[in-house]
Amino acid sequence: MLKVTLRRISCFFVLLVVFLFSSISGYAIKNNEYRFTDVNPDKVWKVKFNKAVDKDYLKKVQVKLIDERGIKTYLSVILGDDEKTVLIKPPSGGYEEGCSYEINIPSGLKAKNGEILQKISTIRFIVAEKNRIIRYVDYDMTIEEFAMKEKNNEKQIIYAGNGYWRTPTLDEIKYYLDPENFMDDYGIYQFLVLNYVDGMTVDEVNDILKGKGILEGKGAAVLEGAKKYDINPAYLIAHIILETGHGKVSELAKGIEVTSVKGQAVEPKIVYNMYGIQATDANPNKYGSEYAYKQGWFTPEIAIIEGAKWVGENYINSDKYDQNTLYEMRWNKSVMWHQFSTDVRWPYGQIKRIKEYLEKSENIKLVFEIPRYKK
Repeated sequence: MLKVTLRRISCFFVLLVVFLFSSISGYAIKNNEYRFTDVNPDKVWKVKFNKAVDKDYLKKVQVKLIDERGIKTYLSVILGDDEKTVLIKPPSGGYEEGCSYEINIPSGLKAKNGEILQKISTIRFIVAEKNRIIRYVDYDMTIEEFAMKEKNNEKQIIYAGNGYWRTPTLDEIKYYLDPENFMDDYGIYQFLVLNYVDGMTVDEVNDILKGKGILEGKGAAVLEGAKKYDINPAYLIAHIILETGHGKVSELAKGIEVTSVKGQAVEPKIVYNMYGIQATDANPNKYGSEYAYKQGWFTPEIAIIEGAKWVGENYINSDKYDQNTLYEMRWNKSVMWHQFSTDVRWPYGQIKRIKEYLEKSENIKLVFEIPRYKK
């Protein structure tokens, strides 16, 4: 049994949250607010006070539970194995796997002698899934230090609405840097490890690619490229759909005939470039297709499989940059110039498609890697 002592919040009260049935990760955010990940679905929260609780008054206490959809219910609260301990029992049937919740412990709980024991406290947590692993990486700097470096050394932008962008404030940079602001079942996906994982099937990928033009029916090629070059299949799918315009817009993806490369005549062949590699703004179709010709990408399948190498080498599997999450692609503490975007919201904005594709697979294992900054 692991016991974590949280902050003293009044002269009469010390709150201890005891993890029953499993070892989970938790930390204090600020006074009276605490967050946890990998919580068991049948978790019983154990709250310990330094004075005996008024048993009769406890019967009047309502502990509110709010799930990620905003649905509110009330949890059963009983005395534990001594008069100083209160147990908050899970709802009937337990908590939903992978779902995020908030528990509000109301203020005004009384001790036997009539003293008020606590202020209002909030516990936020994500319930563990059988196919989900969460691990933490300790950073050697504070959020404040990292935010100042970002603001001083690199251009930062944030969308202001109506097609305009502006420079974010330091507080806005700190907000999007801080993992603690995104510990719900949606925001956590910016910390998804983007290396290859088993579990997604060809049929599942083909279902996603249905109606996607040149990509339709190419599920086997996507999975082969993902496995060969160590890329999460859902990320590769999202990347290829974006770059090809859902398989219908990009001329490079649909196929371009090449008759010369760098001004030299070559055997005419149709080539495919599914990731827009080397498609520079000056003449994207010319340079993108010539690059594909040199690589030998003469079928859509080969272009999908071998183009994945470039996607993996430059970020996800780079020994030099070590950026295998959306968060790390945007916030690279080691090499700040090698960041995928200057938009402070970029990681959060990429989540929707990846999460949607992953949820179509029943057996894929999700691994999350969350930074933990110095306090």
